[in-house]
Amino acid sequence: MSSMWTQLQESGAVKDLRLPWPVVAAVELQEHASTRSFYRLVGGQEAMPASAVLVVYSAADGHEVKRYLSTADWMRRAGVVVPEILAVGSRSLLVQDGGDQLLAEARLDAGALRDCYVRAAQDVVSIQRYGCEVAPPNGDWALNAERLMFEMHFMEEHALQGWLGVSDGTRGREHLYERLVAAIGDLPMAVCHRDFHARNLMVDPKGLLVLDFQDVMWGPQLYDLASLVWDNYCGVPDDVQEASLMHYWSEMASADLPISGAAVVPDIPRGLPPGVRQAFCLVALQRHLKALGTFGYQITRAGRAGYERYVAPTWRHARQAAVALEWDDFLSALSPFDRRAPSDLLE
Repeated sequence: MSSMWTQLQESGAVKDLRLPWPVVAAVELQEHASTRSFYRLVGGQEAMPASAVLVVYSAADGHEVKRYLSTADWMRRAGVVVPEILAVGSRSLLVQDGGDQLLAEARLDAGALRDCYVRAAQDVVSIQRYGCEVAPPNGDWALNAERLMFEMHFMEEHALQGWLGVSDGTRGREHLYERLVAAIGDLPMAVCHRDFHARNLMVDPKGLLVLDFQDVMWGPQLYDLASLVWDNYCGVPDDVQEASLMHYWSEMASADLPISGAAVVPDIPRGLPPGVRQAFCLVALQRHLKALGTFGYQITRAGRAGYERYVAPTWRHARQAAVALEWDDFLSALSPFDRRAPSDLLE
């Protein structure tokens, strides 16, 4: 049987990729929601890095290589640490291997964990500040009303209907999605990473290495913060959440990004002013419903059953937001998630 590296060569996936060192072996990296494939390449020269990560795009998505390169350059100029690019092919990239220390899985003491999350909050600040000066490469992309509503329909199709078996279409829910999207549309916008959570952050000796940034776009100001501190993949202690949000707001409160008045004043999350908490909960509700759609798709269409374990914490966050907003009709309409993620899993 041929080796994984031989298979990659024979498939044409690494055609015209000029490697900086001979490859000894390739190991595929598993469990991700991307259409790309990832491999750890082991080098054969002591002068070179021990390993690097090979990113392979489908033949139809080869143009995404250029977008990744331009976005990586933009992120570096924003002051965000992203993987070093070692080699470039027509449909593949060789990038710095950040190791296996994802923030979601890192065993850190309380102080180190808090420092990592405050550092992550600072990366959000850096992205937003630089985005006010220089538009990101995907400057015409935005988490606008059309895209946000698409995500709600995606959740309907792949989570409620495709996975949970709800068969009543969007009856009783469409007007709720419209209300949520309209409320978010009144909030200020900023440049967002778009998928900023602990599985896209690696603990690095220099701080944090930010991954999966190629979809950076305009979106609600608090989108990345909601994704970071109400993480679907790992629990973030309350004091760490508060420290992160306080750092962000202390840096950004003076910016010309006003928050609209609050109809309801949620008591969560701590670390933000009352009116800003309402904006946070609106964004968090949409963000986590969108994630439930992604998980439903991964479970039913992509055959990745491992994503089922993330449903309960994700629905818990969505419920927290709806309760804080006093949107009881949302909770009733989405009750199928309660049956799939019973209350004892939501505490």
